[in-house]
Amino acid sequence: MIVLAAAKLQEGWAYVRDGERLILLRPPYKVYDQTSTDEPTLEAAVSRYGYQPMNREFEDWEPLVEFLEEQAIKTRRALGYPPPRMENIRGLIRFATKEMAHEILARVEKELIPGHELITASGILADLQELDAVKSDPELPGRIQFLLKQTMSKSRISWSRHEVPEKYLLKSQIQTIEFINQGASSIQPSNH
Repeated sequence: MIVLAAAKLQEGWAYVRDGERLILLRPPYKVYDQTSTDEPTLEAAVSRYGYQPMNREFEDWEPLVEFLEEQAIKTRRALGYPPPRMENIRGLIRFATKEMAHEILARVEKELIPGHELITASGILADLQELDAVKSDPELPGRIQFLLKQTMSKSRISWSRHEVPEKYLLKSQIQTIEFINQGASSIQPSNH
C-alpha cells in the first residue's frame, strides 16, 4: 500500500510513503527521479511551503500518478494558469473531459495544423479518438476524423516532396493513414 502523505497539487509534487520509505515524487514521475526524504522535510513542506496533508492510500503507483496528474490539471485550471503547451499535452489526454477535448481540438485546429506541426497534431488526435468521453459525444468523433483527414492531407503534401519511408512514420500516423483509406473521405467539417 502506497500512502500519499502530502501534495502540492497544482505542481504535481507529492510526499509518498512506500512502506517505511518516505519519497518526494515529482513530474514526470520516473522511478529514477524519486528522492528519499525524511519526516522533518515533510513537516516543513506542509508548514512552510504550501503542501496539503493528504493521507490517502493507493493500491499501486499507477493510480497514484493518475490522481496527481488529474489533480494538477484541475487545480491549475481553477487557479487560472494557462493550459500546458501542446507538445506536452499528449500525456494528459487520458484525463480529458468532453469540454477539454473541445478545447484541445480548437488548439489543434488553430495552432498545430496551421503551424505544420503535423506529427504532434496527428498524435493528439489519435489519442483523443480513443477516449470514452469523446466516443460518447455526438460531435467529437466526426470532428476528430475531419481534422485527422486534414492533417494527413497536409502531411502528404510535405511527405511527397521528401518521400518519407513508412518505417519512419509514427504508429499514430500509420493508423491515421489506414483510417483515412477505410473511408474517412466522406466526413464533412463541423461548424467549429
